[in-house]
Amino acid sequence: MNYYIQFQDGQVWQGGSIERSLWNEMPLKPISKIEYTLFKHTLILENYESYNHLIEKTQSLLNDNRIKITRIILMAKKENRVYNFIFDLSDNEIKLEINEFGQEYYGKKTSGWKEGIEDSTPTYKVI
Repeated sequence: MNYYIQFQDGQVWQGGSIERSLWNEMPLKPISKIEYTLFKHTLILENYESYNHLIEKTQSLLNDNRIKITRIILMAKKENRVYNFIFDLSDNEIKLEINEFGQEYYGKKTSGWKEGIEDSTPTYKVI
């Protein structure tokens, strides 16, 4: 996992590893663009109101309590809709779910949102 956050002031922040994302440690500045690469996919997001990042993990009770990361979710909010870009690690594909804000994660609200910049129509691109 590798991601780059470009802030409104031009500063670029590089994210961490799959085990430690650094999302909560980035500067609190408006985000203008996110480039997020995992395995063979790069997801580019621009012009959303706000962004969020979640890592889903499971813990095995049979294998010495090992923790396994199963999905990484990058969220982008526009008005009352949240676009969940889900990196599913079981099949190495990106899936998109659209939910209402306040019910964006299994019907529940999330915390950790970062402010975005809306210069034009929100866009996402997978390359």
